[in-house]
Amino acid sequence: MVVAGKALRQPARAHLSNRSDNKVTVSIIAFQAGYSGGRGFTSRQRDPLPQDTSSDKPGAHHLAHRRAQPPHHKARCRLKPPTRRRGATFGFMLYFAFQFSILITMTDALDAATILNFDPDALRAKYRRERDKRIRVDGNQQYLGIEGDFSNYIDDPYAETLESRTALTDAVDVVIIGGGFGGLISGARLKEAGIKSVRIIEKGSDFGGTWYWNRYPGASCDIESYVYFPLLENTGFVPKQKYTNAPETLEYCHVIAKKYALHDGALLQTLVTSTDWDESQGRWDY
Repeated sequence: MVVAGKALRQPARAHLSNRSDNKVTVSIIAFQAGYSGGRGFTSRQRDPLPQDTSSDKPGAHHLAHRRAQPPHHKARCRLKPPTRRRGATFGFMLYFAFQFSILITMTDALDAATILNFDPDALRAKYRRERDKRIRVDGNQQYLGIEGDFSNYIDDPYAETLESRTALTDAVDVVIIGGGFGGLISGARLKEAGIKSVRIIEKGSDFGGTWYWNRYPGASCDIESYVYFPLLENTGFVPKQKYTNAPETLEYCHVIAKKYALHDGALLQTLVTSTDWDESQGRWDY
């Protein structure tokens, strides 16, 4: 850190530059508010208005003054020499506070460990050790299949009825797999772009993604709702809480779906098991 004092006759300015050697320089230059010879923050006053003491009527001295002055007396009003009565104290304060400028330069010359009071390399090594504990040679084979004693975890506890339909063979322009926020935003933007043939395929009985499946008591989002909720300007929805809970988040998913008619053509309670590219048709089959 470098601190230098120097009298400057220029306004305050801040300078921030990124150098190619990854150094960051921040310069803060304060302006000089000098006070010398009664100048600076002292005030100038007009001559007091002449008073007509011959009359006791209220305001008589003002009327007498107006009659005595020429039409443009305001523009030719004399100014008294500077006085320290009003501004001297304030001027002296700023004189001693800003007579010098402060130049602060921060570069990587200062070691990060000194600034942050910890060793970044040691912390990075610790995180790598913890990561290595989670990386296993068997990869995804370490996970158990949802079958046998765990088969009930694949059931939808929120489905009121199980839909039954025949297989579909139609074609659409865009297929979106998943009806969470990502799928809803994609469908909404496609509709705004004029693409009407959009189909969302969702495993659950309705849209919502993780907010459809996770409804345990106290579930909420740790991001402010005005940041987390997409398309608020388009839907006009106003979150009731700063950090919204799961029911309101699920409700907003339905607001987006209704706003952009994303239920039209959607396939709910449907799981995509595979997709195949048809080169002759130039499309995906699912």
